[in-house]
Amino acid sequence: MADFGLPVSVTPESMVLTMPLYLFADPQQSVSSTNNKINALRKFTQASDSNTLWYKFIVRNSTDYTKEFILRNLLDNVSSKYVPIKFFTEKGDSIFYAKFCLEPVMSYIRQNLTVRVPLNKVLLKLEIEVGTKDEVPDLNINDLVALAVQRRVASSFTALDLSSFHTDPELEAYCFFPLSIFNNLQKVIKCADHFAVTPFTSLDLSRNKIKIIHGCFQEKLTNFMNLRVLKARDNELSMSSMQAITHLPLLDLELDGNPLCELYEKELEYVKDIQGMFPSLKTLDGCPLSSQGIFIVRQFFCKQPSAQPFLEQFLTHYYSIFDSDNRHLLLGLYQSDSTFSLTSTFLPGQSTSTNANLNDYLSESRNILKLCDLTKTDDLLYKGNKQILEFLKKFPKTQHDPTSFTADVLVFEPTHIKISVTGLFREPHNNFASVRFFKRNFVLQYFNKVYLILNDMMFITNCTSEQAVSAFRVKHPEPADPLDLHLTTRSTHIPLSNEQKVKMVEKISDITNMNQEWGRRCLEDVQYDLRNALVYFQKHYEEKSIPSEAFLK
Repeated sequence: MADFGLPVSVTPESMVLTMPLYLFADPQQSVSSTNNKINALRKFTQASDSNTLWYKFIVRNSTDYTKEFILRNLLDNVSSKYVPIKFFTEKGDSIFYAKFCLEPVMSYIRQNLTVRVPLNKVLLKLEIEVGTKDEVPDLNINDLVALAVQRRVASSFTALDLSSFHTDPELEAYCFFPLSIFNNLQKVIKCADHFAVTPFTSLDLSRNKIKIIHGCFQEKLTNFMNLRVLKARDNELSMSSMQAITHLPLLDLELDGNPLCELYEKELEYVKDIQGMFPSLKTLDGCPLSSQGIFIVRQFFCKQPSAQPFLEQFLTHYYSIFDSDNRHLLLGLYQSDSTFSLTSTFLPGQSTSTNANLNDYLSESRNILKLCDLTKTDDLLYKGNKQILEFLKKFPKTQHDPTSFTADVLVFEPTHIKISVTGLFREPHNNFASVRFFKRNFVLQYFNKVYLILNDMMFITNCTSEQAVSAFRVKHPEPADPLDLHLTTRSTHIPLSNEQKVKMVEKISDITNMNQEWGRRCLEDVQYDLRNALVYFQKHYEEKSIPSEAFLK
């Protein structure tokens, strides 16, 4: 008997009636032994009913590896795909079943039933029992997939969550159905399109190791042609894949964790290329884009989505005033008992550089570790909005680079908010000064129906060489005079002109991603108080009472 379980001379009729065909690896593979196995396999399958022919795969000594690791690598090593069924482990081996596997099994035979995983230096050694007599439940995979897809549709019927689809509990209990296999992805998308109650506006494909999406979103799949949100984090997508879906009117796109992101050394080049393909894009990788197509906040770490509109509005408003000739407007952002302190120091090796002069900041630095006279600690702690404003007005004229900002909302409570922000700025009237780095910690307290700054701690130093190269790569338009938006009640405001109202509508639309018609409605409901409008928006956003058309532009 041959090493693969049957003599080649056995007739097809007798093979069907006698025993399964067993395939093993050769100690020393030869062309002859490989051809003999393939010929025997073909004869065996020709004499069998393919609809009832089961293949049993045994991966020897493999229980140190996860189910997904084993199955993905086996599937990745053959061009013709199959669906692994009923995976289990037994005595150190991993075992599963499959049907319609002639081409894949022949491919494994050509690899001597050994699959190499170079990255992990792993050898997966296979034994295959063709025509196994084991009892395998023969469920309809298409029905299981259809049920899994229907479970992933949101109650609103407009959002479809296919993230980590292969881990769907009821589907995974029977088979391994990864969307990284194009035919599987295509089948799932067509299934969702068929069962859709209303066109989808949001699709989540995250964490599926998808490489190809060409052809999945054809025009005949009408229920996917109105997608506004596509989440595709942690896949294996290339730029060519993205170019295949540029017909989708996306407003929100998530791509981080894909190889295409590694093609770019500079974030701005990545943003430019993606927005070139999707001109209507408002949010990329969770970060809002400004009207100039750049990140409003480059990195946003807040876990509470409802905090983001407030953060964006606060930073935009605060630094537009700080960089303008109207710093006196900052008076209304601080309380009468607010405190402010500044610390500053040189980076190692920079103290002797001509353009690294920090005298304007060092003289006011409240760095207790470096103060020779500790009695100054109280003098350098500024108290009250008027004292703080006088100090801030003495600062050199500044220009901040919003694309350099990183921000986090550490606490977002009804009574108080804690914000941390870092970034770069320069002194436009000082041609010899280097670009500065800053860190700012704000504590805001809810007072008289608005949030006011209770504590403000600032740190300033010179930026690193790497930061200097990336700073101010995007040319920003000259900021208009900031609106006088004090954090006080509406009744004390000077009546707004039509031009100011238009600017406020544009601003709230940019911050919330609502269209301008709904932005205007929101402002009108609170008598054009921008901060109250944002609170109003957050409340209804959390209650999911804002209709989807409010975000269509």
